[in-house]
Amino acid sequence: MEQLSRRFSQPLARVPAWAWLLVPGVVVVAPLWFARYLPFADMPEHAAVSAALAHWDDPAWRIPEYFAFAPFSTPYWLYDFVGALVARVVGDAITAHVVLLTLVGLALPWSAAAFLESLGRDRRLGALAAALFWNRALQYGLLPFMASIPVLLYGLAGYIGFLRRRSTGRASRGALTLLFVRACGAALLLPFLHITTFAVYWLVAAGYALVWWRHSGGPGGLRRVAPLLPLLSAGIVVAYALGATRTGGFEGELRFLSARTTLASIPEWSFNVWRRRDEKVFAVVYWIGYLGVFVSGFRRRTRFVLVRIWPLLVAAVIFAAVPFQIGAGMMLNIRVGPLLWVMLLPLLRLRATLLARASVVATLLGTLGQALVARSVVLASQEDLGDFRSIVDAVPTGSRILYLPFDRRTPQAHFFPWMHAAAAIRAEKGGLSQFSFTVLPHWPLHDRVSPRKPGFWDRSPCWFEADTDGAFYDVLLVRGAFDPFQGTGDALRHPMGSEFVLTEAAPPFYLWRRQPAARLFPTPELEPAPCDAWGPSVRSGFRKLPATFPRTLR
Repeated sequence: MEQLSRRFSQPLARVPAWAWLLVPGVVVVAPLWFARYLPFADMPEHAAVSAALAHWDDPAWRIPEYFAFAPFSTPYWLYDFVGALVARVVGDAITAHVVLLTLVGLALPWSAAAFLESLGRDRRLGALAAALFWNRALQYGLLPFMASIPVLLYGLAGYIGFLRRRSTGRASRGALTLLFVRACGAALLLPFLHITTFAVYWLVAAGYALVWWRHSGGPGGLRRVAPLLPLLSAGIVVAYALGATRTGGFEGELRFLSARTTLASIPEWSFNVWRRRDEKVFAVVYWIGYLGVFVSGFRRRTRFVLVRIWPLLVAAVIFAAVPFQIGAGMMLNIRVGPLLWVMLLPLLRLRATLLARASVVATLLGTLGQALVARSVVLASQEDLGDFRSIVDAVPTGSRILYLPFDRRTPQAHFFPWMHAAAAIRAEKGGLSQFSFTVLPHWPLHDRVSPRKPGFWDRSPCWFEADTDGAFYDVLLVRGAFDPFQGTGDALRHPMGSEFVLTEAAPPFYLWRRQPAARLFPTPELEPAPCDAWGPSVRSGFRKLPATFPRTLR
């Protein structure tokens, strides 16, 4: 057995540390480049903000006419602002966000490696973090949160390394300065990426600072106060919170999930991203390997176990204590689920045993499998879009678009990925689209002109009102073969329908434009919109999807 272990271990031991981190990162980001429109629900909204900022001075896009940029009312703007800068370089906001996600995926194992090294663990264990790139937060399109994870890990690595080397006196002044700058940089960036990861950073750093303060002998001038400076970044959060309180930004529902649902979300958000059995198989392979690494290096008595477990405890407390929803912000706590597994990595030890090496191979195979599944899903999800490129090309630059996603069936993802398809058009053609997050207070771009509706009305597109919406919007984008101007309960088609013509059909998408526009011939057969109509004698519109409407379309 010992000889077998040695034969199995030697090839892995010869792999350089950089390859352990680079190869898994490249593997997990490769699927991002197999399609233009990725099945990440909120990604088009972020791309649209970046495109608007990049084309602010383009009169054809009409951005200042429709929107106001609000960086002082919400901190939620940094990621999209960087996306705008990249878009100016690459020429396209959608590609810019793929570039940013690629950098996030590549940085994830490297940042985890730096975090592990600061806590005295093997850097190569950072490779295990790569598989967690494909999680529910990514599929939901929570891109600033995804980008904040490497920043969090690099920041904690800098802060912990600064305290350790400051205590031992084994680092040069230049090395200490670099670590301190990294810690302060993360503390300043995280409030503008996501408040949840900032809370993890601040509490973890505060705990380590308290221990360091007690062992350093208390106050003693600026040099002893310096480690506390990154914690002052909490003032940014307080300032924005006070502003949101004055403007009503926190108004809305405060909701917690049950303990059972919250715990169940940890595996669901970590590896149950797609409706694919092969994904579950590769997830099992990965987690068996993860468990094997833990078991092979487990010791009952380990020095500094409290130091290494502190980040995990903080993340777990935030996961349990933060509400699921605060106003328009939802899934605030459960998105932390995949981060818990990253914070567990410092408790793992990589030993030169057969079990440890076999377990590492299993995690790498699971990572490769997850990436292959993601590639397959990205390609298959394009069938949900049809010839969406023809729809984009048919929309005039600077148009006002209303999106009615009646048909929300998708065989690939648990959450409908094309909820913001109109924003993808806006990212390429400018103008305005609804429903959009631009009507929500936490979004950095605020819609100033469109007719107001209930929050998140896109989940019930029957809030379409032919009178007001038909008079305001230039383009109607309908998902599903439905006539938006005639409901199932209407005896007559609404008169506003005569002002629009069906100009492009690329099932499941149908594009209606205000006349004069070229009518599509032959005109496809459409069904009445699946809604309760108000009727032609009353103010026309659709209120709710009927209870009998198929759940696959609701």
